[in-house]
Amino acid sequence: MSRGMEKTIGHPMDVLIVAVPQTAGSSLYGMLEVLARAGTMWQALTREDPGEPVFRVRIVSTRKRPFDCGNRIPVRPDTTISENPAAPIVILPELWLGPDDSLRGCHPELIDWIRRRYRAGSAIYSACSGAILLAETGLLDGCQATSHWAYAELFE
Repeated sequence: MSRGMEKTIGHPMDVLIVAVPQTAGSSLYGMLEVLARAGTMWQALTREDPGEPVFRVRIVSTRKRPFDCGNRIPVRPDTTISENPAAPIVILPELWLGPDDSLRGCHPELIDWIRRRYRAGSAIYSACSGAILLAETGLLDGCQATSHWAYAELFE
């Protein structure tokens, strides 16, 4: 298993999905739905006891009050970085960014929190342009990484 992926048998593994105003709502809620239903979906569809879910998924943001993310999709964070939630998995979903947009200096508290989660042992994952937010943390420095081809200059 990857760093931070050890699961206590019988308990769901905590997963935090980061949401900021630039987050793509489809990516955020698609990940949330898939992970929240992992290990229980088929049982629910066949009317069997679904058992305990594999993951306990929460949305984390810089603020607790609801906001709209990309394409005006509403987000209601479950927790905030100021509450310093712990989880073995932190995911940075796709962002709605133009190829000439920059995240430099946009979310300094979030960037610092992601670094702290990594140092505490969390596995940090990104999807598509979420890699740009991950790159802002410096955790990709000296590593090979990919993102959408249109973000090549921004990613560098």
